[in-house]
Amino acid sequence: MTTNSTMKDEFAKHADYLNSLNEKRERVVKASRDVTMNSKKVIFQVHRISKYNKDEVLLKAENDLVAVTNQFMSKLVKELQGTDFWKLRRAYTPGGSKQ
Repeated sequence: MTTNSTMKDEFAKHADYLNSLNEKRERVVKASRDVTMNSKKVIFQVHRISKYNKDEVLLKAENDLVAVTNQFMSKLVKELQGTDFWKLRRAYTPGGSKQ
């Protein structure tokens, strides 16, 4: 009976580990999407620049880019710290589209 109980305990440990890894992966995917979405917003702001609003648009874009770095990139960095970051390498991309 102890062998059966021990095996159940081991499976429970592995299930907990896989569940926590999956939850972490979902948070990494969300943070990566947030970075991409907000970075695109900054790029589109700069596309709307004209000679009349150049300084204003560039200042706003710079502030928004700093916010992306401070808010969303920091979440991504925190999630990737630790021993299992390499298991999550496919959950985010450094830019562009996934192949």
